[in-house]
Amino acid sequence: MKSKITLLILILIVSSLSAQPNTDWIQIFHNENYDLFFDIYRTDGEGYVMCGYSHVNSVSQDDSAQMWVVKIDNNGSLQWSGTYGEDNIYDEGNSIIETEDGGFLIGGQIGGYPDDYQIGAWYLDTDGNLEWSRTYGQGMCHAVIELKSGEYLLTGGTYRHGVGFLICIDNDGEVLWRRDYETEDGGVIFTMRETEGGVILAGSQTMDDDRRMIWIVKANMEDAGTIIWEQFHAPFDRQRCYSIVSAHDDGFMLAGRGVVNGTWNFMCMKVDDEGNADWSRNYNFEGLGYCLERLPGQGYILTGHYQFQNRQAAAVCIRSNGVERWRQFIGDVVNEGDEVIGQLRSFFSTVIGHDQSILSAGYGEFNEGSRNGVVVKLMREILEPQFISWSPSDTILTVLVGDTVDFAVEVNDDQDDEIDCLWIMGEDTLSRDESAQVVFDQLGEYEVRCFVTDGEFTVSIGWHTTVVEWYIDMFQPDSTEITIRRGSLIDFTHHTRAIEDFEYDYRWEHFGRGGNYEIEGEDSIRFDFYLTGDHLIRAIVNRNNQTESVEWDVNVRSIIWWWWPHENAISVYEDTTMVFEVFPFNEESDSLEHSWSLNDEILESDSTLLEIQFSETGEYEIITYAQEGIEVDTIHWTINVLERSSLVYTNLSDLPTSPVLFPPKPNPFNSSTSISYFLPGQELVSLKVYDISGRQVKCLIEEKQQTGSYRYELNSNEMTAGVYFVCLRLNGYDATQKIIIIK
Repeated sequence: MKSKITLLILILIVSSLSAQPNTDWIQIFHNENYDLFFDIYRTDGEGYVMCGYSHVNSVSQDDSAQMWVVKIDNNGSLQWSGTYGEDNIYDEGNSIIETEDGGFLIGGQIGGYPDDYQIGAWYLDTDGNLEWSRTYGQGMCHAVIELKSGEYLLTGGTYRHGVGFLICIDNDGEVLWRRDYETEDGGVIFTMRETEGGVILAGSQTMDDDRRMIWIVKANMEDAGTIIWEQFHAPFDRQRCYSIVSAHDDGFMLAGRGVVNGTWNFMCMKVDDEGNADWSRNYNFEGLGYCLERLPGQGYILTGHYQFQNRQAAAVCIRSNGVERWRQFIGDVVNEGDEVIGQLRSFFSTVIGHDQSILSAGYGEFNEGSRNGVVVKLMREILEPQFISWSPSDTILTVLVGDTVDFAVEVNDDQDDEIDCLWIMGEDTLSRDESAQVVFDQLGEYEVRCFVTDGEFTVSIGWHTTVVEWYIDMFQPDSTEITIRRGSLIDFTHHTRAIEDFEYDYRWEHFGRGGNYEIEGEDSIRFDFYLTGDHLIRAIVNRNNQTESVEWDVNVRSIIWWWWPHENAISVYEDTTMVFEVFPFNEESDSLEHSWSLNDEILESDSTLLEIQFSETGEYEIITYAQEGIEVDTIHWTINVLERSSLVYTNLSDLPTSPVLFPPKPNPFNSSTSISYFLPGQELVSLKVYDISGRQVKCLIEEKQQTGSYRYELNSNEMTAGVYFVCLRLNGYDATQKIIIIK
């Protein structure tokens, strides 16, 4: 069900603390009076999708709500939105992912508030249409992931009894297996991620005195979620872990909240691969941290809300060792006229954008207390040194024995830190400057790498270098991705560079429409691309055991993509009716025109299809013209019409010596047509009908038959109008006739 969403755009942010990154944009999504986003996910198509809930005709968080999903493009513009669920119940989406097939899986809860919740999952197609929804018993789902093996995991907790769960489902939402995890005093799982050898689950365990411990479990996916190891940590009081990511080094980073000096505080903790604690930190301001995301290069971003007097959305940037770099509180939202129109209250989820920006989703309060979903985009500050240029510009090199290569880099650091360079090749140090020179005097594979550091961050660039006696150093066309028109002639050539004058073996290959075959040639060939479609031309040079090759991908375009009959020289018998047809490359073009001629006489037809009955013997030339603007494309057929009397066999010596599939009659047809063929000897016969996409529609005959003439009546029942192909296949013979059904 699509929702009546309103999108507000013209917004600026006022920060309560000077912030490092710049705000690119903030988008506010208004559906009902009480809405928010719990999760945001970066999609493959350079966009984002968020899920949460929308309270229907309500201003109270305890009333009925529907699960809410919003899809935006890379600039934050709305693509589609939808609400899902029934009236008078409480549905909520807590976690969303894009699946491998382009749809969206959402985990959350369906039902009452809060003890009667059912673990819920929804699956939407790429346009937001609901394909299925499922419930899995009492509880709440806090996180979903897709495993590398293709299944999906849901995790969360059953609050009434304090049991964490892990449910594995298939593409249709059917349960493959379920594992419940019970602790002594009850616990809930809030987050998970797949790792080597299983899945890491993290949440909190409740203790007798209402304190909470961080609870970490590694589960075995090959054994239906059995526990590999389990850890409990209590660096602070009443802590909860809401988010987990792989650390930049080994292990994992966990984040959430904990009580320090009597108040809630942002909390972060580092554990190793076995869940043992390395360190933990809090960040000395009152608030709750909900989501931790790993920044490109080094460091992390932790988002949630700050709660001193009024709640404000908050972000903390931390180094890899947990030390705070900067914090940002985002409160009042103003429009272009500097009028305060609302406040950002909390971020529940954060992702790194397609351009390495930071996008956070949550909610704000606008229009006299109504809550709306918000997405804020912050442009990430560049912390690490940046390579501005490098030489050679190609980082995969082939050189000859004895060649000298000059390597160099140009580096920039926005922090104006002192930069150090280190060049290495294998175990050898080459230079500590911004350049290095290498003489390659032996055959083999080498890795030249330059490391650049500002004392905190280190980046590197490498060149993989192959040293040989000869290689292909130049070729034409110099672009290996080529788009041309049908009928173009292209000269392909290449040149080898060697330490001396060698003799080579040359070979050329073609793959694509028209067949796969080898082409004779030396170091050059000329190729006529008379068929549209994708072609691959490969040049192969061989000497002794060394082989080098170049491949060109050629996309041949034209006004006419395909034509029928595809054979341009055809023999038929008198009184045969033939249908000629062309298939334009762009059928929807408004400027496309067609014309036909028979033996140089222009026919009265301007369509893509022409039907002709050849009532007299002789040779005929059919030409079709397709014109689009100033471009013209043509197809020629030469038709040799024979006497039908040659089909009357008076004795065995008059019989054909090879199989014959005769043109179906009538054709085109409405209800049925007659398909005839002749066998010169006993054969295993396959007679089948295919549609224009090559999919088999009917199998008419699949049996061994004796010498003679055969006829089969093809009925068009259960077949739609359109173009089909009748194919006769035997040992060493393959013939096709086109048929057209008109209804």
